[in-house]
Amino acid sequence: MNITDLKNISLKNRMPELLCEHPGMISNAERSLLFNLAKHYFQNQGTIIDAGAFLGASTVCFAQGLKEANITNIKHKAIWSFEKGIVRNNFQRFVEAFDLQPHFIGDSFTETFLALTANYVDYYKIHFSDILDYTHPIENNVEIAFLDILKTEKVCRHCIEQFFPALLEGAYVIQQDYFFDQLPFIKYTQEAFSEFFSYEGQVNSSALFKLNRPITKENVVNVLDSLSPSDAMDLHIQAEKRTNNNERAYFMQLSRAWLLADIGKLSEAKKHYRKVKEHFFKENSYSEENLRKDFSHRHNLLESYFLFMESWTSAPSLFGDSSWEAFIYAND
Repeated sequence: MNITDLKNISLKNRMPELLCEHPGMISNAERSLLFNLAKHYFQNQGTIIDAGAFLGASTVCFAQGLKEANITNIKHKAIWSFEKGIVRNNFQRFVEAFDLQPHFIGDSFTETFLALTANYVDYYKIHFSDILDYTHPIENNVEIAFLDILKTEKVCRHCIEQFFPALLEGAYVIQQDYFFDQLPFIKYTQEAFSEFFSYEGQVNSSALFKLNRPITKENVVNVLDSLSPSDAMDLHIQAEKRTNNNERAYFMQLSRAWLLADIGKLSEAKKHYRKVKEHFFKENSYSEENLRKDFSHRHNLLESYFLFMESWTSAPSLFGDSSWEAFIYAND
């Protein structure tokens, strides 16, 4: 797949309209990417990992792709979906937008997921559990991995340890939160495996990578254990060069500010944030209304993190005590 292919398959009119209507947070372009990867690139040699399925938008996109590919000799359910299924703060907007059954924070929404994906039950199996408790079977190869679950450093490392050694040569990995203003660990961990992957392109916040040679468990441990804070910064800067979209480039700069704060460089993080913020809005002529609507939440969250880090006493650690994890649970 090349960049032209990627742009073509991410067009809305290249997938069934019903996939656009399914409740979920991924964009239509990303839905089209998943649908077309399953339809045109799945070889029935392994499974599709659907990690962070939420209400099943990614699940049904993959399933519809397999259905239209008319693959009839699948020996097992090809899609392995993962979702904790517990309501958090952002769920209410989906209740209102899609007329779903009301839920309260802490409730399970597993029945809602099952109802919304009922037409595709022959194509997937769902793991309703904490991904940190999951061990991937060594014999189960992976052809496509959609990773929309890497919300903490621990989960990020665990998923890499479980899924990267299972990837078949030529497999695709979709990092859904790659071009996002938070979660810098996704960028530097993926870039740490650049010798194994080629970068295929961007669809909204997602980055697509193709595995060019197999990764062993030993490779994973060696790569991740050898990462230093300075390595993480270098790799993040490498990741920043992946996008030509002005807004996503700005998000990547905000992500760098998060990383600087994470590795104990708080004053440098604040300085970087002020500089890139001023430059971006000067160069792109955003109005105050646009600023409030599109970016104020991102800025407020980062500024709150700076305040949080002023009292964080643990030593900087890429995969140890997580200031980010402590922050998000304190603010959930």
